[in-house]
Amino acid sequence: MANQIKIIAIGVFIIVISLVGQAQDQKNSALMTTKMQEMQGALSSLLLLSSSDQQFTDPSNKKQIEKELKFFSKSTHNLDQNVMFIDVDPVVKFLPNQLSIDTTEAYLAFREGNTGYARNILRTTSNYCISCHSRSSAELQLSKTFFQPPSSLKSFELAQFYAVSRQFDAAIENYIKAIQENTIDRADLEEAINQSLSIAVRVKNKPALAMEIAQTVIKTKSVPIYLKMNALDWKKTISDWASKKISPPETESAYFSQAKKLLDQAQKIKKFPMDRSADILYLRASGLLHELIRIAPQSKYLSEALYLEGICYDVLSPRKIESMSNIYYEACIRSAPHTDISEGCYRRYEENIYYVYSGNSGTQIPEEIKNKLIELWTISILTKRLDEAKK
Repeated sequence: MANQIKIIAIGVFIIVISLVGQAQDQKNSALMTTKMQEMQGALSSLLLLSSSDQQFTDPSNKKQIEKELKFFSKSTHNLDQNVMFIDVDPVVKFLPNQLSIDTTEAYLAFREGNTGYARNILRTTSNYCISCHSRSSAELQLSKTFFQPPSSLKSFELAQFYAVSRQFDAAIENYIKAIQENTIDRADLEEAINQSLSIAVRVKNKPALAMEIAQTVIKTKSVPIYLKMNALDWKKTISDWASKKISPPETESAYFSQAKKLLDQAQKIKKFPMDRSADILYLRASGLLHELIRIAPQSKYLSEALYLEGICYDVLSPRKIESMSNIYYEACIRSAPHTDISEGCYRRYEENIYYVYSGNSGTQIPEEIKNKLIELWTISILTKRLDEAKK
């Protein structure tokens, strides 16, 4: 858990740095610079205190760790209301509020001694950071000297650290080491494979790098057979990608049509709902859709692009509580209320909610989530059906 705090602290700090660059006036810029400096101090303290499990669990450090975690939750509170975002991607607008919620929960869990729950929250939040930072080739890569990792991190943790801090070359290198070393559990192994592919395909846009990752999965003896089978399928789509000289899209329609074509190919390859054999195609399509949303926020394709982006994330991070698919489905609903596309987005949104909150003890959806479902259903449903429902 100590290392997760280090990684999420870096993630929060990087987001603040990103927001400083996006502030649209001097007042906002000064506000964000102050916040950044305050968070940098808390970050340094957390890195020192959490440099080892021994220090992290030392009773004499407990009060200060609580203090810094509490400060992080306050620092991210209402951050989205203090900055006008240039990046219109709904993930960027969503993250500050979600980070505030997550870090507050982690703080409360740590304070009460529930370290397992706190660790899960922090892992979820770090995954949000990595997913956001690896959306497309437009993502900024920071210098290796910008952030240096603590010496106690292992290969997988190093990879997460570098991915969160946008040091993508180092992240790929350490993800590959983590795959080869056989020192992480199956969930982290899958995360290492998926995140490294995301960087290779969406950020780097390099078929050769994606092929290296697929080959590593196939050749590493400790990797389970089902993952090796996925990698064999990836090799085929990567080879096809490398062999075709496709001109980069220059118009909204070109971005959208290329993404649609890739998704059509993916759906033909996908054999069953949880099949990951078409991941390369979904990653390529989602990268194009991210770029479309970024460069043309008022595009006529916006609502459908958001819907398709949600479908991509349903495949790439299926039914996880930290999956970003519902962020895109909600944005789709709000961007085109009372339309067929918004109804489709709502259905997928609600289905994901019921899946996440269902288990052996039944379905237990929190009251605030139920209220949000009602709100989104009212926004999404076609007007004629809404009129019928009121009768």
